[in-house]
Amino acid sequence: MPENIHPGRITAKTANQLLMVLDELHDDLIKREKTPYPYAEWERRRAKVKDWLRRLPELVHRAADIRVDTHAGRPNTLSLEQRTMLLLFARMTCRSNRDVEDVLRLL
Repeated sequence: MPENIHPGRITAKTANQLLMVLDELHDDLIKREKTPYPYAEWERRRAKVKDWLRRLPELVHRAADIRVDTHAGRPNTLSLEQRTMLLLFARMTCRSNRDVEDVLRLL
């Protein structure tokens, strides 16, 4: 900012100096705003997530294919694989277990 500005008095020279500073700031902001959106990177990440989601049932099946000892209590009506898929579905949709339970009753 120009140092020769007197309070309460703006001359043509001071106004021109202020306009030059504002133009420089404007040019800086325009240069920053015109950075292109990384569509290629977004599409690459999107494709990777789609691949993961396609492979999810296979991965859950492999992970659920472990030996589980039975324990006391009510026996489970769903397999470990089915319970895991439901839990993942609940987390991916940002729903609580009770919300997912209500949705499953509708189906």
